[in-house]
Amino acid sequence: PVALTNQASNLNIPKSPRDRNLSKAHSKNFEIANDDLILHRRRTLFINAIEGALIGFLGFTITAIGIVGLFPSLLVGYFFSIFVAVGSAFYAAIGQFRNPIVRRIANHGIAWTYWSQRVFSWLFWVSALMAIYAVLSFRHIIPEYSDSVSILFAGLYFLLPTPQFLIGKLMTDLKEARLCLLQFMSDWGRGKPEFSTGHSWLRRGLRGTEQRLKAFGIPAPAGDLFLGSSYSLFKGHVSNITFEELAKWMIEPSNYSNVNWTIPFLLHEAKQAEEDGFGRPRRILRPRSLTLPEAESAILIIISVGTAIYGLLAHFSILK
Repeated sequence: PVALTNQASNLNIPKSPRDRNLSKAHSKNFEIANDDLILHRRRTLFINAIEGALIGFLGFTITAIGIVGLFPSLLVGYFFSIFVAVGSAFYAAIGQFRNPIVRRIANHGIAWTYWSQRVFSWLFWVSALMAIYAVLSFRHIIPEYSDSVSILFAGLYFLLPTPQFLIGKLMTDLKEARLCLLQFMSDWGRGKPEFSTGHSWLRRGLRGTEQRLKAFGIPAPAGDLFLGSSYSLFKGHVSNITFEELAKWMIEPSNYSNVNWTIPFLLHEAKQAEEDGFGRPRRILRPRSLTLPEAESAILIIISVGTAIYGLLAHFSILK
């Protein structure tokens, strides 16, 4: 603690009005550069367009069969052909114009980019539940509302996760964490923390710092950096420069001279917070993000195991 105190000048602890007002310089919205985004090459976009058209054709065909089953009147005219053709072309366009779509999302800021990526992921899990219902109802393991609904859900299984498959990740985890720290500085510097302190962005950004430390072989206890940072902000021991340097370090790991005292200081602040009676923030269960093939394999395993368990229970007359 004594050594850390002596290094206060290296920790960017504000000591002047200029330091205290640094947040005002970061109160404006920042732009997400192309280097922060994952952009695909033309050949990859062309392949994505073909895959989008094929998946769209399959998904919209199955979905159209389910819709027509529920509403037979739609058989009149060219509804079926137009629905499938337009849907397939739409998904092909998503694959071909993936980069401009990503750029358009990023133009709205890190919040839009962050939550758009999560929505794409959630759509996959919604479609997975629909697929499980369709498979179990077809096998008469669970009550079936109607064949058309089961077919409709089977078609949506192909359609809902396709945007995630075609667009993929918008940015790497570390660059996302860096932008989360910048977003925190922007929110904190707006001068109205009663509406939004931005601490949720601080938490997400510091997870990237923990990830970077693991790569260096010196992992920090989960949540300690966030606790130390929150306590330091509460005490007024740190300024935006501290988090700005952490953000830079995440994409420039070899340039650690500006953070080699900041991180130990924040860990020390976490211990000080506990000594002062502040509790640790609750840990949120965050399962590792699965790739699409991994997620599909997991779902198939769950369905297979569930079917096997049901078969055994029915064989021994536990279920009828």
